[in-house]
Amino acid sequence: MSADLGNVSVISPVDANNGSGTMPSFLGSAPPSTLDDASRALQGAVAREWENRSYTTSSGTAPNFVVAYTVAPAALRSGQTYTFTAHANADGTDTLNVNTLGAKNIMKVVAGSKTATAANDFYEGDKIACVYDGTDMVWSNRGVGEAAASTSAAGISELLTTTELLTGTDTTRAATADSIAALWEAGADITDGAAIPIGEGGYFNLITSTTAITSFSITTDKAGRTFRVRFNTARTLTHNGTSLIIPGAANITTAQGDIAQIRSLGGGNVVVEWYQKASGLSIVDRAPTVIKKAGDQSVASTTLANDSDFTFALAANTKYIVEMHLDVTHTGSEGFKFDITGPASPNSVTISGYLNEKSSGISTNASAGEPVDAFSATISLDPQSSAIANAVLIKAYINNGVNAGTFQFRWANGTTSTSKMVKARSWMMYQVVN
Repeated sequence: MSADLGNVSVISPVDANNGSGTMPSFLGSAPPSTLDDASRALQGAVAREWENRSYTTSSGTAPNFVVAYTVAPAALRSGQTYTFTAHANADGTDTLNVNTLGAKNIMKVVAGSKTATAANDFYEGDKIACVYDGTDMVWSNRGVGEAAASTSAAGISELLTTTELLTGTDTTRAATADSIAALWEAGADITDGAAIPIGEGGYFNLITSTTAITSFSITTDKAGRTFRVRFNTARTLTHNGTSLIIPGAANITTAQGDIAQIRSLGGGNVVVEWYQKASGLSIVDRAPTVIKKAGDQSVASTTLANDSDFTFALAANTKYIVEMHLDVTHTGSEGFKFDITGPASPNSVTISGYLNEKSSGISTNASAGEPVDAFSATISLDPQSSAIANAVLIKAYINNGVNAGTFQFRWANGTTSTSKMVKARSWMMYQVVN
């Protein structure tokens, strides 16, 4: 009869019950010749119990794990613990067969219910303890770090790629210094159309190709997660206010060696937290832009018309100052009127204009239009004497809102349809400001 400690019909935890006469037995009526056999049987039972808990290395082909102890148990006993060192990763719906006594499902307890194992629930080298409950092998030490962190290919890198870790739902795995450091290691090159695999193989990715980027696809996207990308080609990061938010609300032309840190906002939307050019220059050019009129332009109407040169793109959520100097000629003393059109819903707009008058070759007077505080509001500059217009000076401050759009300068005669001309030597300067 088996002398396993779990066989209470042979060895009972109640001293008085150990009187069956079966081995091991130390009955007072037993002849002295049986004492050595009883001692050996007791030693064997203790050794077999120890071996059951000593993590014998398994064999077989996953998901079927086989354990062969030195002496096979006579039977699987409910409540008995059987242990093994995994020779392979869990494959999903795994089984354990102890000394060919029959394969039993390895089950994990999730929220109080037995659940089949999944792929990579445990890894090669992990120490697994299972308690037989009469039906299944219930994984009793799930999540307990009983061995040093694995350095095999199935170790840290596979731990980082598990879906449970990426989604933040696995609270049973121990973190090591190396596994945390691995989050910052360089990952594989990311090509067009590929998702950024946050946590898979590293935190620092290289972006290839020259196709413009309008958004980033992220594996297991979670709001708040960050990743860094390094560019090795010239391409355009295209700003928009939802899926790819860029500081300064302006597109960025990348260059080899540029680095950016990007944070997910969830739902496929991201914000560029910082962008470092390899050249060391700022991504937002604060230098003023000057537009010189390409040629003389005439208008013979009192209806406002677009100036053919003085226009530029207004970025959303950006502030501008604008200054214009127009050399104006005409044959009469009527005034000059203008407006500026732009995108809907600016935060604030202030526009003012001044007209210098010319008489006998000398500028003698100036007239000013009342400032306006909106796009498309006409400012009329009327001469104060019989002199004719000579130069028009315009200043504007624009605090643009959420809508990007176009700055367009428009002008016309003030009171008559006499031909008026804005000369080629006219210019406009605009600059982004904080």
